[in-house]
Amino acid sequence: MTMIRPFQCYHANPDLAYEVACPAYDMMAPGERHEFALAHPRNYLNVMRSTEEFPESERPAFDENLQRNSARLQQMIRDGVFQYNSTPGIYVYRLAVDGHAQTGLIAEIPVDEFDSGRIRKHEHTRRDKEEILIRYRDTVRASSTPITLTYPASDTVDQVVERVEQRSPLIEFVSDDGVRQTIWFVGAPDEIEALQSAFAAYEALYLADGHHRSAVVQKWAARRRAENPDHRGDEPYNFVLTAIFPDRQMRILEYNRIVRDLNGLTEEHLLQRLDDDFAVEPLGAIPAEEARPRERHEFSMYLPSGWYRLVVRPGRVDEDDPVRCLDACVLQERVLGPILGIEDPRGDPRLEYVPGACDLEELEGRVQSGWGVAFACYPTSVAEMMAIADAGEVMPPKSTWVDPKVRSGLLVRLR
Repeated sequence: MTMIRPFQCYHANPDLAYEVACPAYDMMAPGERHEFALAHPRNYLNVMRSTEEFPESERPAFDENLQRNSARLQQMIRDGVFQYNSTPGIYVYRLAVDGHAQTGLIAEIPVDEFDSGRIRKHEHTRRDKEEILIRYRDTVRASSTPITLTYPASDTVDQVVERVEQRSPLIEFVSDDGVRQTIWFVGAPDEIEALQSAFAAYEALYLADGHHRSAVVQKWAARRRAENPDHRGDEPYNFVLTAIFPDRQMRILEYNRIVRDLNGLTEEHLLQRLDDDFAVEPLGAIPAEEARPRERHEFSMYLPSGWYRLVVRPGRVDEDDPVRCLDACVLQERVLGPILGIEDPRGDPRLEYVPGACDLEELEGRVQSGWGVAFACYPTSVAEMMAIADAGEVMPPKSTWVDPKVRSGLLVRLR
């Protein structure tokens, strides 16, 4: 059984929501985030600053920076950038861009559901990153980036959502990346009960984006419980802010790879090595988007000499293994590791990842500026992701890029 619950929160002032909504954090380099925050004082990015963003001569100490983040949030609340909704409710949240639309719910879920495994995961996390986020929570005491979950679509949920979408939204604007963001408030007890009953029928939900944040809220909640001798179980720290989208609406883009050099090989020798496991087709200097992989087990490779299509030869992939049949795993096991010497895909400085939200021209530009080779992948499907989570397995690093991403700063839950 999965429990969702309504909650009280601050929401962005509808007249200022465009200014408040934080850009996709991972799409900006630290220096870019610094410049953006300075130029947009009302943006929620100012509450999420990290010390690495600041020029070295202006860099605050870690704890001082956290105190600044907390002070900025409180000042934004005083200035009316946020408005408080004291009525517990669930929010319907729609993201629409380029002919794609997905509509989900923003609701709280008990941390216990993550602890017990009823929220199924597919990635490992890094403990050093977790500790930084825990210290942020200790100081700022705010949640504003919902963890993204998915579930097998429900007709009951769809019917409630469709009714809500006929009403005037609480917030609506088009963000800087062209995504139309629309939020409705659901406070009617009968509608909340219908949604809760629908989710109670699910044995589990699936974590699509936010593995580090989910690990943080689990550890943070455990610490708060231990520190609270009067712990009851209904305190805000026992619940996680989530955005829950039906599987048939979720969109996952690929994570592409670039490698610093050819591991001592010439282009000709690399192509010869690849021929063992792939049918290699030279594409030449075609427009980058025309080189995009068309199906599973097909990759596009860019070298200084141009684009190549790599198609895995029959019998090279174990389709019965939900992890090893992933294209990210095939690329690592057949190319990056044995040919290019990338044995640690999490930490090798010769390897970088480029999210699929970037055009393939980005890969061309990196190789033309001195990198050795780039690989474009076919996206992992939602069904593949769920099958791996069901099997209790984990994906290789950087296997999925959920797009469009939920924006930070539109709803703020103080803890």
